[in-house]
Amino acid sequence: MKSFLHPNIDEVALPNILHALGDSKRLQIVRNLYKASKQLTCMEAIEGIDNLPLATRSHSFRVLRESGLIRSEKRGRECLNNLRFEEIEGKFPKVLSNIIRSIPSEA
Repeated sequence: MKSFLHPNIDEVALPNILHALGDSKRLQIVRNLYKASKQLTCMEAIEGIDNLPLATRSHSFRVLRESGLIRSEKRGRECLNNLRFEEIEGKFPKVLSNIIRSIPSEA
């Protein structure tokens, strides 16, 4: 089983975070994870995002993971994801919370 690589918080860079959040679909995934305040499967995390092909979904989660925004964990056939909110806020105070707060409900 393939395990995911996650950057250490010291390796997380603000330009990578901003790039990852520059896509409206990825921004919605982050919002969904934030609102849930718990681990979500990929399907739960993309709730409300219409017409997201499998390849785009996989790419979106990879970009979010490699930027340091999320942590993913394989559990059987499912992949559970959680937002690294506290870690990101600790390194870049108020950046993620302000971005999430500014996302329109229909984003």
